[in-house]
Amino acid sequence: MKPPPMSPRINEVRKGVTWRVLDFFYKLLEGDHEWAERRLFLLILMGAAFMLMSRATEQIAPFEFLAPTLAEMPEALRFVVSFLASLAHPQTLRHILPPLVGSYLAIRLASNYVRDLFEIADLTTARHYLQASIFGWDYPTIKIGGNGYEADDEKDTNPIPKIGGPGFVNVGTGYVAVFERVGGPSKVAGSGEHFIRRFEHLREVIDLRDQFRKKDGVKVYTKDGIQVSVRNVEVAFRIHTQSRGRTEQEVYPFSIGAVRRIAYTKTVSASGPSVWTDGMTGAVVKRITGFIADNVLDDIVAKPTPDSPDPRDKIKAIFAEKKTRDAFLNMGVDLLWVSIGHIETPKDVIDQRLNAWRAAWMKQERVELASGEANKVRLMEYVRGLARIELLEKFTKGVPLSRDTAMPVDLILIQIAEVLNTRSGKSFRSSKEDRGEELGTLGLLRQMLSSAASSGDVKLISDGSDDAASTP
Repeated sequence: MKPPPMSPRINEVRKGVTWRVLDFFYKLLEGDHEWAERRLFLLILMGAAFMLMSRATEQIAPFEFLAPTLAEMPEALRFVVSFLASLAHPQTLRHILPPLVGSYLAIRLASNYVRDLFEIADLTTARHYLQASIFGWDYPTIKIGGNGYEADDEKDTNPIPKIGGPGFVNVGTGYVAVFERVGGPSKVAGSGEHFIRRFEHLREVIDLRDQFRKKDGVKVYTKDGIQVSVRNVEVAFRIHTQSRGRTEQEVYPFSIGAVRRIAYTKTVSASGPSVWTDGMTGAVVKRITGFIADNVLDDIVAKPTPDSPDPRDKIKAIFAEKKTRDAFLNMGVDLLWVSIGHIETPKDVIDQRLNAWRAAWMKQERVELASGEANKVRLMEYVRGLARIELLEKFTKGVPLSRDTAMPVDLILIQIAEVLNTRSGKSFRSSKEDRGEELGTLGLLRQMLSSAASSGDVKLISDGSDDAASTP
């Protein structure tokens, strides 16, 4: 017949009792401090029970020197005193020897096993470790600095560096220590004294102070394939502090999550696990070289202008971006500042750039000279046009516009001759070609006027020293 189901309340109570019992035995086997004292008390109690059980199987006569005293006591008191006195009898004490000898041999053999397992120098150190682990006697103590466990006279005999806890560790100021067990990380301890549990061992020590690193001679190719070297890259950073300020109680604040990310997010190479400070410096250099690789050399070494800022300012702007800050926070680091230094190009590249700039400058000079010459020709043609307009205006001056008042052709020719004669005397205002053209025209007009005068129509006044040719 199927038993009736238990009520939820009874089932919850049963689970709670089972959990408490299992937790009690777990702590009894592995606990430290007060649980180690309880284990010692339990062993003593078991030895006493064994001795009492052995006493119950023995018929022990009372001590002879106590016989007169016991005879004078009441029966109940006499029984109690007689029983207590029998516990000190050799026949009773011999039953305590098996537990004592067994315990001694067990500790001795276990100490030898621990010594061989963890390669400890001597058996005494292994025995001290077992006594501290089982009974809580004389827990070892050791200091932790920037390089891990600090060397002292007792380091070789201290079981903590090779085995781990239980014991006390004293972490130096400005450092944080990460401890782990077989199952994973167990504790992040700041400066001060801390107790580590059984088999807890040191994973890493991280410096909480501001870190300054310098990287020099980083070679990278630009987008146009020219190799440059980035010199004197400097970076300052520290462990993420969750925006907590420094106080007297917490001189070097830190984030437990950031410390664990630094301790457990490492790359492993042939030389071993990476160092978190080197990884941080490498991340900064990677972003600088990435910017250089995405730009040509002229943009990287260009002179700052109002329209184009300094390339170094562009690189610094990368580290001010939120996504870059978040990337470093994911690494567990607060980036304080970055200094770019300077970008160095090879000498042959500098010479090649100078030659290219020289050719560009010479080309620009030729273009500007050609442009100036063309502008000169244009201006000369413009001036010639103005001169022709001026001549036409003088030629037509005084010429009537009406047909009724038509002026004789010979008078027009005389006026033109006067203009050319006057203009030919101003040689400093005209070029030789223009003056020669004007003199030729003037000579032609004189011939025409001479022929007209010979026919008796007009009268000539010779040369430019006279006033002009006049009508009769």
